[in-house]
Amino acid sequence: LMRWTSLMAVGVWTRLAEAHLPAWLSGQPLRPLIPYFGFALFNVNVAVCLIAAIPLGFLFQTIPPTYARLRHVYCLTLGLAFHFICFRFAMAHVLLFASACYAIMAVLQNSRWMRWIVFVTCFANLYHRMEYRSNTDEIDVIGALMILLEKMTSLAFAIHDGRFPKERHRFIAQYVVREFPSPLEFYSYVYFYPTCLNQGPHIFFARYKAFIHGLGPRAPIRASIRPVAAKIAGSIALLLMVRIPRVMSWPESHEAGPVNDPDFVANHSFFIRWLYMFCAFWHIRYLFYASWVPVDAAVNAAGFGFEGYDASGRALWDGCTNAKILAVEYPLNDKHCMDGWHIQTSNWLKFLVYYRTEARFGRVPAMIAARSLLGFWHGLDPRFLSIWLSLIIVNLASPAMRFNVRPFVLGNRFLHRCYDFLTFAAVHFNGTYMYHPFLHKNFADALLAWSNIYFSAHLVSLAVALALPWRRQAAWLTRLLVRLRGPEALQHVRPLGWGEGNAQPPTAWMRYALGLDGPHGGDRPAAQPGQAGAAAADAAAADAAAGANGAPANGAPANGVPANEAQDDVVPAGLGTDPTGEQPDEQPAGEQPDSGQPDVGALGLRRRIGARAERDD
Repeated sequence: LMRWTSLMAVGVWTRLAEAHLPAWLSGQPLRPLIPYFGFALFNVNVAVCLIAAIPLGFLFQTIPPTYARLRHVYCLTLGLAFHFICFRFAMAHVLLFASACYAIMAVLQNSRWMRWIVFVTCFANLYHRMEYRSNTDEIDVIGALMILLEKMTSLAFAIHDGRFPKERHRFIAQYVVREFPSPLEFYSYVYFYPTCLNQGPHIFFARYKAFIHGLGPRAPIRASIRPVAAKIAGSIALLLMVRIPRVMSWPESHEAGPVNDPDFVANHSFFIRWLYMFCAFWHIRYLFYASWVPVDAAVNAAGFGFEGYDASGRALWDGCTNAKILAVEYPLNDKHCMDGWHIQTSNWLKFLVYYRTEARFGRVPAMIAARSLLGFWHGLDPRFLSIWLSLIIVNLASPAMRFNVRPFVLGNRFLHRCYDFLTFAAVHFNGTYMYHPFLHKNFADALLAWSNIYFSAHLVSLAVALALPWRRQAAWLTRLLVRLRGPEALQHVRPLGWGEGNAQPPTAWMRYALGLDGPHGGDRPAAQPGQAGAAAADAAAADAAAGANGAPANGAPANGVPANEAQDDVVPAGLGTDPTGEQPDEQPAGEQPDSGQPDVGALGLRRRIGARAERDD
């Protein structure tokens, strides 16, 4: 019903526009700019809106937070204007979709089924729109609907969490909505002008409302000028890099066909075929960067995304960043790469699926659920599902290599650098291979492309995941390590997580949302040189608040796991930290490792590892 209603509304509005509105409104006034940008008309419209959003953002910061209603009207008006410029009357799809979800949440706000009804409604509407788009040349509004789906589902779950309170993970607790939003607040959130177009990114309602009212981390207007200028310069550089393939005659993201050409496969080696795929995927990655960085600049210009200060007093403006380019392009392992890609969508998956599933079923089922939802969010096309399900194998093989091989190279600088280079190359090989279906139009072509490089990444990752334990180092490798490097090498064998520092320190926003700081938690640097005592006090307060919201305080056990490595503080690969950590074996009461000749048997090694981990913790 919602689908056909929206289609009829768009058709009626378009006919009325063609009959009664001026040509500059019903037509496409930005078409003359196409030669200057070199993109399609829709992309030109988006680029013009993002350019305009930067000065409009600085103007927004001049409105005092005491005029919250005026701030809401400002964001709503600009968002509607941007939607009309980019989507014309197809903007009715977004408006009707958001209105239907708001009606469901308002009527069923006290029902435990409300969040699931909104969830199913959102995905059903998105799939209908994707089906309709595949048969028409209408302006592409799918990206905006995908971002709106994230906003509606996160808001529905946040309202449910506020209506039915219980102990929750601190990541979920920071975004709980306890007061149902008014229509003005809701539509202002939907149409927040820097994030309402196809690029997003997703933001949580609790943080947006605090931002409108001037609560949470804040910075003066002049403090946002420098990061905005840096991101504008980065956007220009990325746009130039996107044009490199045309200048150098490299394959672009839409030119994946020759990989499946029999003549190309017969006349080129495995390495050349993979290199061609790498160049095509390189192009699509930089297209995403070039669309995300300008949005980040526009969001920062409005004052949103401030995350306080680092230890040196430098302001952090990555609260709405969607990609950390250096982490993706120069990763040391698979986790670092995934942590830097589609960050805000990863936060949505953590909030909606991962932490809720992990609390009941464990890390691996939570990782599978998050990957599956990410595939369904991209559509019902088997290409996307195959990508995210294949990444599960990589997520198991990566920590298996890290736990079993990395201890052999630690302590030797040359071997450690060689290991880092090999993992860097492996991450790029796997990324180019696993994400290649994005470049094809159907699943059959994607399978053919994988077969032309012999399903190599699938087979290698599966072999590693099956041959090596991915939760701890294999006992026979630990014995070999002791014989080669002595018992002191056991300090590098960690049975939990990725190693040191699994616990993620709370951000300035999290400290405010959990009640650790005042109304402006980011006004004060977190730790300046010479203020170690204050930093320790902040850390203690953060641990105490984490315990109050379902995460144990530092040093207190949670299900037998120390707090800094408990499952409440461990985030999955690609969504934070490693999903494959396991609780260490319990130390038998009154039993201590031998102090004489080292015992290299399996039981002795387990005792030594457990004692070492306990002392480190």
